[in-house]
Amino acid sequence: MPILPPYLVIITVLFVVLPSIAAIFLRLAVHKRLVFLESRVRRLINRGDRGNQPEIVNELERRFKEASCNLEQVNTVALIDQIYSQEKFLFLSCEQIDYFCRTLPNLLLSFGLLGTFLGITLNLSTLSQTISQTNSSDVNSLIRELQKPLEGMGIAFTTSLTGIFFSAVLTVVNLIKNTSIAKYKFISVLEDYLDNIYLPKVQGNNRLDKAVDRLVFEFQDFLGRFGTTVRDAVESSLGAKIQQIVDVNKQSTDLARQVYTGFQESSGTIARSATDLKYAVSAFQDAVVVMMTSSGRFEQVA
Repeated sequence: MPILPPYLVIITVLFVVLPSIAAIFLRLAVHKRLVFLESRVRRLINRGDRGNQPEIVNELERRFKEASCNLEQVNTVALIDQIYSQEKFLFLSCEQIDYFCRTLPNLLLSFGLLGTFLGITLNLSTLSQTISQTNSSDVNSLIRELQKPLEGMGIAFTTSLTGIFFSAVLTVVNLIKNTSIAKYKFISVLEDYLDNIYLPKVQGNNRLDKAVDRLVFEFQDFLGRFGTTVRDAVESSLGAKIQQIVDVNKQSTDLARQVYTGFQESSGTIARSATDLKYAVSAFQDAVVVMMTSSGRFEQVA
């Protein structure tokens, strides 16, 4: 077994071992935190003792109450995602930790393969120079010269195996302590609690009142728009006819006025004619009396 150079040991520890241990610790901590939060919210759903709720639950209740008072319908999923993105463990958010733990195994695998191919390339170049410079008749000397390049290739494979090993360990840990599933369960119980348990406590009958007010407003708006539409339709279809009716009415009024004036003038003429006729009848009666008187006298003389 070749002895690893000190610089290679330091690089392996700094870039492979320590990040792997940190990723395992962070993954376990975040998974435990999500399971704890889910249990607290599930206790609220089951009407259990509220106790001291985590800060994320209190913040969600405050934001949800404020939004439900100002909006007709709250986007619960968006609100939970926004608050969850601010949840932190140590100095990193839970989303950043989850992304780091999911990405690191692939990085370790890539670094391991890179170290393998880099070691093979360098040692093959050294091996070629050693063979060309060594006397082929001296087999022992050739073997001694070939040991160093072969030891270098062994070191390259050893470091690569270290990276692949920790990559496999992290993959297994991520599979067992799957924070994506834990996050899904936590968000599901949060939606259930906020929409079905907490919302009725906050709004009561306000949602029904808002629905009725909105219905009344929409009906009033419909009536206003309906009246405007009918008026515009009547004006557009009967505008010319209405003007004709107005003109005919005006002409009828003028004609009636003229008839009334003529009737008044005719009435005056008829009254004067009646008076003259009365005078003529009186004169005729007087003439008849005179004629009768004259006849009587004429009879007496005869």
